[in-house]
Parts: sequence; structure tokens; C-alpha cells
Amino acid sequence: MAKNNLKSDISENISKLSKLYALNPSKKLLNVMQDMFDALQKAQAAEWADGVQEYNDAKQGLDAARKVAEKAIDDLKKTADAIDKASKAIKLVLTAVAILA
Repeated sequence: MAKNNLKSDISENISKLSKLYALNPSKKLLNVMQDMFDALQKAQAAEWADGVQEYNDAKQGLDAARKVAEKAIDDLKKTADAIDKASKAIKLVLTAVAILA
């Protein structure tokens, strides 16, 4: 938010300086305008860098969540296999009980 305010303040200053320059062109005023353009570029670059950092942070969070989800799926597969084996064992026990009865 502060960077947007800074960018809008710099842009506003550039507009004012451009109007002054149109009325009274001078090397000094041109240099100040160039400094303002440079400051605007730096503010935009900083905003872009922040956006890249936020993206990288989000990507790391998603990667961590993906790993947790994959582990949970693997655990569910193991649980399903265990249930299947227990079911087969119960069927064998019931068959044996039926034969003995």
C-alpha cells in the first residue's frame, strides 16, 4: 500500500514538473524530472520484487501442502490395504469356524 502511495506521489510530482518544464524549460528542472522518473522506476521494481517474494512464499506453502496431502493419501492407501487384509483374515476365520461347526 505504501509503495502505491509513493508511486502515485512520484507520478503526481512528475506531472507537476512537466507542466513547469513546459512553461520554463531548464536543465535543472529536467534533471529533477529525471530523478523523479528514476525514483518511480525504483518504486515499481521494489513492488515487483515484493510480488515475486509473495509468489515464492505461496509456492513454498503449496509445495509443503502437496507433500502433506501425498503423505495422507499414502497413509489412506496403507489403511485400505490393512482393512482388506483384515477382511480376508476374518473370512478365513469364519470359513474355518463353519467347517469345524
